[in-house]
Amino acid sequence: MSAVLIFAATAAAEWSCTRSSQRAINQAVEVLEDGAPAQAAALYERILLKEPDCGLASHGLSVALLRQDRSHEAVAMLTELVIAYPEQPEALTG
Repeated sequence: MSAVLIFAATAAAEWSCTRSSQRAINQAVEVLEDGAPAQAAALYERILLKEPDCGLASHGLSVALLRQDRSHEAVAMLTELVIAYPEQPEALTG
């Protein structure tokens, strides 16, 4: 499933996630920092399947996509984040 399609399902979204998803996001951040963006992207995608309104996971996925040189997907996702979360400075960065 395309990362862009996962985020497209998000309507009135919340930037933060459930406690359970937050633990999974922490794991994905560690994996990304360890230099495994494809693995991190898979973790973020799993989070978004369970919690499609999690802006934090969408942002993390966009960063993982950028680090895989999947810039078209990442830019599309970041554009949606800026629209959905204009008050979140993280939405402006990748």
